[in-house]
Amino acid sequence: MKHVKLALTLFALGAFFFGHAQHKFTLEADKAFEAKAYTDAAELYKKASSKEKDRDLKAHITFRLAECYRFTGDWKRAEGYYKRVTRGRDADPIATLYMADMLKFQGEYEEAMEAFNQYRTMAPSDERGSMGVESCKKSIEWLENPTRYDVTGLRDFNSKQNDFAPNWADKDQTSLFFTSQRDEAVGKATDGWTGQGFMDIFVTQQEKKRGRSRRGQATDAEPTWSQPVPLEEPVNSADHEGFATLNERGNVMFFTRCRVEKKKEIGCEIWMSRKQGRSWGDPEKIEIPVDSLASIGHPCLTNDDKFLYFAADMEGGYGGRDLWVSEFENRGRKWGAPRNLGNVINTEGDELYPFLHKDGYMYFASNGHLGMGGLDVFRAKLNEDGSFGEVENLQYPINSNADDFGLIWKGEDVKDGYMSSNRDGGRGGDDLYKVYLKPLLYTLSGVVTDSKTGRVINGVTVKMVGSDGTAVETNTDEDGAYFFDVTNFQEEQTYTLNFERRDYLTKSGNVTTVGIPLSAFEQTTDGYLHAMVHNKVLDPVKKPIVLPHIEYDFNKWDLRPEAMVSLDELVLVLEDNPNIVIELRSHTDHIGSNPANMQLSQKRAQSCVDYLVENGIDQERLVAKGMGESEPYVIPNNWDGVAYVQPGDRLTEAFIGRIAREYGEEADSVLRQLNRRTDFQVIRDNYVPKEDSGSDVDEKPQRDNNSEGTKEDE
Repeated sequence: MKHVKLALTLFALGAFFFGHAQHKFTLEADKAFEAKAYTDAAELYKKASSKEKDRDLKAHITFRLAECYRFTGDWKRAEGYYKRVTRGRDADPIATLYMADMLKFQGEYEEAMEAFNQYRTMAPSDERGSMGVESCKKSIEWLENPTRYDVTGLRDFNSKQNDFAPNWADKDQTSLFFTSQRDEAVGKATDGWTGQGFMDIFVTQQEKKRGRSRRGQATDAEPTWSQPVPLEEPVNSADHEGFATLNERGNVMFFTRCRVEKKKEIGCEIWMSRKQGRSWGDPEKIEIPVDSLASIGHPCLTNDDKFLYFAADMEGGYGGRDLWVSEFENRGRKWGAPRNLGNVINTEGDELYPFLHKDGYMYFASNGHLGMGGLDVFRAKLNEDGSFGEVENLQYPINSNADDFGLIWKGEDVKDGYMSSNRDGGRGGDDLYKVYLKPLLYTLSGVVTDSKTGRVINGVTVKMVGSDGTAVETNTDEDGAYFFDVTNFQEEQTYTLNFERRDYLTKSGNVTTVGIPLSAFEQTTDGYLHAMVHNKVLDPVKKPIVLPHIEYDFNKWDLRPEAMVSLDELVLVLEDNPNIVIELRSHTDHIGSNPANMQLSQKRAQSCVDYLVENGIDQERLVAKGMGESEPYVIPNNWDGVAYVQPGDRLTEAFIGRIAREYGEEADSVLRQLNRRTDFQVIRDNYVPKEDSGSDVDEKPQRDNNSEGTKEDE
């Protein structure tokens, strides 16, 4: 059965009183309720309900039953009783608010929003109505867009009773403290609130790791844990003990003790015990100057042992249980007056279970900030001056519609941790859960093809070098395919690819794992997988390679911007292949005289050479050659353009004329444009690059863009 946290665990709640003459069952139930024995009170109220005849007393009993089930975490029953209260005459609007909460705790966010809106109408000055509506909207959004964390129940040592509040039991973080109400506890009395045994501190130790995932990158394997055992007396006692934490050295333990006398809780205090060999010494109460009615617990010590953070319900707070801090005064060897952490952290609700992590954040639980259900886990940056930054909800799946609290992290990052929750799917009540940040996994695949034939190329060496210095290579198979698996990639890296094969120009490319949104990943059992694809087309050395988008204005030979983009790609090819010399060949269509077209095409070829020289390519590696209309374009094997030409068609003047007569002027224009092209071919592969002389000469060839003597119709 789901129920409220131990503290609400280890903390007292205010009593409710009623002034009418009451049946003895009602009086007994009220006494049990005021003593926070909610399980006992619920049974007594159900008996009283059939005995009381007064309508007001029946309404009182119905409301108290709803409260009992709310405090013990039975949201469904609580919702039903609150709903009955709301139907009554002059019903307190608070019942509508609590009914909305119960719906929210069950994950019924749409219905909860309706109830919160009803309460907002009844009590427009109370912000809880508006906050409830907003929290439901956020919860739906977070459920649809979960974070990368995985939350898994620890069946190794969860019991049918409440198990919660994990914390590290040694400085090496290989053993865990947690609080439990299981039968093995030292305190044998029954807690009237939960109907379970008293709480004690248990410990379990890491034993060994299970095998890793087949993929190698999936998850750090979860260790197995020893059978949990309670700490020996006198740490555990006949009272409630829980929420144990260590100082940085691991030789002093702080914990919460809630003393009970004659079945009456008299408040909670922070106690301390020192390590003595393998055991713990006699506990001592920590004397913190608070008022006599204050109840304090959930200690959290800073690494330098100078500040003690804790939760308390005492004067000066914002409502419910607040987080406070006390500074150790070396001169007097005592703890100073507590300071409230302020309204950035604290709310009218409860703030509990603080945990300071080495990432500079304090993690804590709250039901007062905007959340998904009961208690949610939040974090806030701890500033150097002791103040805190903006509070952040850790969202789903760390948080749920249930109570989620007591989160701790292992090591210095936030990838592995443990927490408590009473969400559905547990063994019983509060359970302990492993929290794991699923990794971002990457694979890369592609196919390499011939630019002229479109056929796949096998035996291509694909080298990949990461910005982190890693290097790996593979070869394309018979299908021209290559593949790099998840072991070859890391987050936030860029990888350069080189594709090399004899008789082909070397090409490069790059892929990156930087800045890829989570929506681009597929969730798997091992993590979030993003399958990258990078196909590559290689140019054969012995055949001319057409440069795309090298087009010119009528009777001009200066380069358009789109032509420069193609030439920039050629710069990369020449840099990847430093030993080749190429011939840039410019072609025209058949319009105009042969001499004019030869002259125009020569100037166009030269403009390409000039651009490449401007961009750092040695002049000796480039030859400009005007082809005029002497070499009509041949449709390649991988053609995917207009349907009225097929691979192997040669675009002669006669062929274009025949197509134009059948398909019109547009076809004539398209085919003549295909003839107006610039390509290149390798004429030598034994060029020896010159050593950099270090000169700063930056002389750029000047172009003559007059149109004297040229004839070519566009």
